[in-house]
Amino acid sequence: MMDVYFKKPDSKLLSEYIEGFYLLTNEKEDSGFSYQTFPNNFQMVTFLLNGTASKEGNLIQVMPSGNPVSAYFINHYASPMKIEYFGKVKELTIYFKPLGLHQFVSQIENHEQFENFNLFHDFESGIWNILSAENPRESLSELENYFANRFVLKKIDLITNLVKEIEYLDMASLSLKYNISRQYINYLFHRYLGKSPRDFKRIQRFIQSAKSKEISLTHKGLDAWFYDQSHFSKEIRNITGYQPKLFFKNIHFMTSNPWMLA
Repeated sequence: MMDVYFKKPDSKLLSEYIEGFYLLTNEKEDSGFSYQTFPNNFQMVTFLLNGTASKEGNLIQVMPSGNPVSAYFINHYASPMKIEYFGKVKELTIYFKPLGLHQFVSQIENHEQFENFNLFHDFESGIWNILSAENPRESLSELENYFANRFVLKKIDLITNLVKEIEYLDMASLSLKYNISRQYINYLFHRYLGKSPRDFKRIQRFIQSAKSKEISLTHKGLDAWFYDQSHFSKEIRNITGYQPKLFFKNIHFMTSNPWMLA
C-alpha cells in the first residue's frame, strides 16, 4: 500500500503561490494501486524518481524506469482522471495556486501538458537530492528551499484581478470594468491558465462545493455561488460523472488535499 505525505508550505512567501506538496511512495516492487482525481484549477508539477508516466485519455499510468528524474506538467483536465501505479514508486507533486507557477518558471504557456517539463537547468540533480532523502519532512523542507531560491516576482496584475473576480462577475462586467474585450479575457485565461474563463469558473465552484462543510446539497451549492439547485446538480454530474448525493456521500479524502480521492 502506498504512503502519502501532504504538507502546506511553511514559508509565508511560498504559501502565497503554492497550495501544497505531496510525497507518494510505494516500496513494493510487485504491487500496484490507483486513485481518482477530479478537475481543479491548480498548476501541477510532478517529479518521479526512477519512474516514467504515460497518459492516454483520462488514464495516467506510472511505472519504474531507468530515468533518474522525470518531470510532468498539468494545468487542465475537465473530467475525472484515474492514476494507476505499477511497482516501486516515489513521486513528488507540487500544487501551484492559479498563476503561482509563473512566479518561478518563465513562459510556461510554451509547454504542452504532460510533456517532460524542464523547469530549471539544474532541476534533475536538485530534485534527485530532494527525493533521495529518507525522511518525508526533510524532503519537503529541502523542496521549499529549492523553490524559494528560484522565486522571481512577475507583474501580472490584470490576469490576477480577473482570476479573483471571475467567480462573482460575468464576462460582460469584467470587460466593462477593465475596458477590454471578452476575446482578450479569453486569451489571457488560455495563456496563463491553459483553460477558458468558463472552465476556470465552473471548476472553482466545484472545488468550493467539495470543501464546503455543509451537509445539505442546497447549502453546498450556495457556498459555491450556485443559486440554482438544478444548475448545481448538473455541474457536479458533468465534472465528476456522479450524481451529487452519491458523490458527496462516498468520496474519501486520502489526505488533507481535497482533490486527491480514493
